[in-house]
Amino acid sequence: MIGNAAELFGCIDKAMAVLKSDHRLQEISFDHDYYWDIDIETAINIADGDPTLQVGSLMDDLEAIRRIGSGGDSINSVELNAIASVLRYISRIV
Repeated sequence: MIGNAAELFGCIDKAMAVLKSDHRLQEISFDHDYYWDIDIETAINIADGDPTLQVGSLMDDLEAIRRIGSGGDSINSVELNAIASVLRYISRIV
């Protein structure tokens, strides 16, 4: 399956705009740090059997995201994964 990147990014932009305007999200309390994580290759190859869990850190993710704000015009896979993890955490609130 091939998706239209412009459409996908437009939907993500709209979702971010909605989140920014949500009064419950004016301040986000990160009352947990560590979480279970599965690397994406394992997650999408479900026929390979039981996944190996890894431990992720929201504090590390937030630090990676802050680097985006203070950096240039590029983003790497670590930073994208950090965004995904923080959005997953925020999804618990909305």
